[in-house]
Formats: sequence, structure tokens, C-alpha cells
Amino acid sequence: PDGTITVDLVRYEDFSTMQWLDGILGDQLEVAAAGYPHRITLDPVAGVATDQRISSARCEFPRIDPCLEGAAHRYIWMAAHSTEASARRGIQDRVIRLDAQTGAEDWVDLGDQTFCSEPVLAAREGGGTWVMSLAYDVQQDASFVAVIDGDRPEDGPLAKVWFEQPIPYTFHGSFLPAGG
Repeated sequence: PDGTITVDLVRYEDFSTMQWLDGILGDQLEVAAAGYPHRITLDPVAGVATDQRISSARCEFPRIDPCLEGAAHRYIWMAAHSTEASARRGIQDRVIRLDAQTGAEDWVDLGDQTFCSEPVLAAREGGGTWVMSLAYDVQQDASFVAVIDGDRPEDGPLAKVWFEQPIPYTFHGSFLPAGG
């Protein structure tokens, strides 16, 4: 109603993230991943943009409920690093739900030595959201899709749908209701 545009994104201080990506490919990580969630507010009338870091979580692949794209939303889901050491190790090891109103964070642990890709959201029949993330379990040398209740991330994955082998990252996608 006030004419501003709000954009939630993961921002990096500079382009050194390419060193991190190169380190993953070369198996020689020397820098930690350093992308953080930001909220940018654009005021086209005043010609002003403001930038606010909204969490200290090192993360990537922000997603919101697709039914709310282009509209006000409360929760942002991301793949995240649980620690500085994790950010130096490579792929993200947690899924996080960030409450954009309060700043509260709900971290979902998918298992020891388990690495995840971006969360993908799908509407749940009767309301609510399913959150899914393709994950790789190092100890099992196999991948699974973690299914999380978007209203209760603190419960952890409600299901792990296993594959017989590792699946390459990542899990870009969108889902429609049956018959949609």
C-alpha cells in the first residue's frame, strides 16, 4: 500500500564467494561461505533503496511459500551452515526457517554428516506447507528427500524418502496441486 517493493535475498559482501565455490570443486576450501539473508526495500518514488541484514545465519537458496510470491510473507526457508566449520566444509548441513517478522530461527537437523540442497515448498491439502530438501547422507552414501511440516519445523523431518544411490545436487523445482 505504501508503494515500496520488498526483496528478500542472500547477499555476499563481495565476489570472494567464487573462491568458496572453486574450493568445493577443487576440494580445497580456504574460505568459509559468507552469504547472509538480507531484506532490501525499494522506494521507486523516492529513488531510495535500503538494505538490512536480517539474520547471522550463513545460508543460500531462500524460498518462500509460492502462494505468497509477490505478496507479504512471514517465513523464509533456506539451506544453511550450522557452524563456521560447516561453512568451510562445503555444502549446507541444515534447513532453516527464518521468521521475517520476529527474527526467530528454526533449524532443522537432517542427520549427522548429512548435507542438503535448497528447500522446495509445496502447498499441503487443507492448508499449510510441506518443505522438502534433497539431502546426502555421507555415512549411508545415499540420498533422500526430507519432508518437513512447514508449520512445525521443530519436529524435524516427518519422513525421509530414500534413494538407492547418491543423487547429484540440487533440487530446483516447483509443485502444483493434483489436477493443477
